Amino acid sequence: KYMISRSFGLAGDYMFVRERPRIEHFNQGFPSTLDPVDVQLARFGITFDRPWISLTSMVSYIYKSNNKSQTRFYKMIAGEMEVQTRLMIYGIATTGWTTDINLKPFEHFSLHLLTTLQDPKYVNYATTLTFSDGITETYDYSGKKVKGVPRFLMEIDPSYSRDKWRVWLSARYFSKHYANMPNTVYFNGHWETFGGFDYTFNEHISAKLNIVNILNQTGANGSIAAADLMTDTSILKHYLMSGSYIRPFTVEASVRFSF
Repeated sequence: KYMISRSFGLAGDYMFVRERPRIEHFNQGFPSTLDPVDVQLARFGITFDRPWISLTSMVSYIYKSNNKSQTRFYKMIAGEMEVQTRLMIYGIATTGWTTDINLKPFEHFSLHLLTTLQDPKYVNYATTLTFSDGITETYDYSGKKVKGVPRFLMEIDPSYSRDKWRVWLSARYFSKHYANMPNTVYFNGHWETFGGFDYTFNEHISAKLNIVNILNQTGANGSIAAADLMTDTSILKHYLMSGSYIRPFTVEASVRFSF
């Protein structure tokens, strides 16, 4: 970190992490590799600090090599879903831009803002499969966007505290993200909203009221593995499946006693 002035400066760092193979990498009956998993992170940006604002904005590059996963590939043959499992060893790389701001425009009030723009993609993710219909095909997802990961994220967290009580809100936005490796199926962007009221009676008793999904958003997220080899993804329309979904509107109250 280098301060050009009392409030404005430059910041950057580099991190390298190496992880050797773990025993569970060898327990699926597939040959693995002794190559380590390497993670490299490089960041550079600016900082600005004043009593009413703290800002950090950085551009970063992340590369992770030798990811290992047991990947299931699905193909519909004669009306039946056939599954093949492969040990995939691949990399993931992304360039990102993150800005983190903490504001205190007046007494008792604070506002946290966080935005991230990223573009994670698969590196050397390819395999050749032969299904029971005798057809051999090579599937190469190198350069495709990583499924289940949005490109844009935003977080807005205002709060107001005074004496024994605190009121807070939190809104997080996740942009459209792909549900399969060919990037032909996606989930729409959505908000996740929270809020609450905290009150401290004394050093032993406090109470909280939390609200989940204030906007009552609905939808799904994650991935659809069965869609990785689909050439006609229209069959997924109105198709019922299990998965991860946004939490419903919920009100939670709690009291804490400590002695």
